[in-house]
Formats: sequence, C-alpha cells, structure tokens
Amino acid sequence: MLRTTLIASIALLFGAAAASAQMKGTSKGNYATMQPALDTMKTADGTMLIGGHYTQVTFANDATSPLNNTKDKCNSLMVVGKDGKTVSYSGSCFGLDAAGNGESFWWRQTEAASATCPSFCGVWGFFSGSGKFANITGGGTWKAAAAFADGTGMGTWEGSYETK
Repeated sequence: MLRTTLIASIALLFGAAAASAQMKGTSKGNYATMQPALDTMKTADGTMLIGGHYTQVTFANDATSPLNNTKDKCNSLMVVGKDGKTVSYSGSCFGLDAAGNGESFWWRQTEAASATCPSFCGVWGFFSGSGKFANITGGGTWKAAAAFADGTGMGTWEGSYETK
C-alpha cells in the first residue's frame, strides 16, 4: 500500500511539473472563421466602420503542437474609406484548447490584393494565457485563403511561441 501511494505521489508530482513546463517552438497550420455577426456604421465623412464578432478554430499541421485545436471568440474592426478601399483591419481573439488552457492574441492586416497576398494577409501575436499558455509570448503571420461574402473564411498561419 505504501509503495502504491509513493508511486502515485511521484507520478502526480511529475505530472504537475510537466503541466507547468516551459514550451518553446514554431508551428503552422490552418484556421477557419464562422458564424460572424457584422455591425456597420457610416461616419460623417463617409468612412465605413465594420465590426465583426465571430468564432475561430485553429489547427496545427503537427498534432502535438500546443497551438493545435483551439477555439476562440474574436472581434474585428475594418475601416473602409470613402473610395471603398480598406484603410485598416485588425482584431483580437480569446479562447481555450480542449483541456481548458486559455490563450489570447491580436491580429492585424498588413497586405491585401497583391501578387504575394491575393486576399488578406497580416501579423499576429499573443497577449497572454493561462494554464499551459501562462506567460506565453510569440506570434507570426497569417494569410487568408478564402473570404466569403458573409464574413466567414479560412486561411493559413505560422509562428513561434514561448512560455516562461
């Protein structure tokens, strides 16, 4: 009985240490956005403000990546000038992985409708996290592969992460 208790205690100790272990690496994968709700406002000078509220699911190409299989709630703001061209597009997301670890990140469009970026492309970075994402830093780039008229979309991402 004592031996079983000792083995179980050691296993719990090592399990707790592994749960709070530092993580560092790079990852890439795909994302999908869905169920958008869009709010549009027109300013006095004719600029359009389009606010979005949507869900994003993120998958990593490497199933063992800590960034694999997260589900986030996101907000966005697109500013469209009088000429119909996007002035800025950015947002933030917060969510969980399947085990309940929390993460949050920001994103910003940096390019659109070009030879290297036919749709929307940009950068992203972590704000913070909890559980295995506690003290997370890092970020990377994203590229929209499809953006549908209803606001849903999909694309690819890549980046790095580190927890301390």
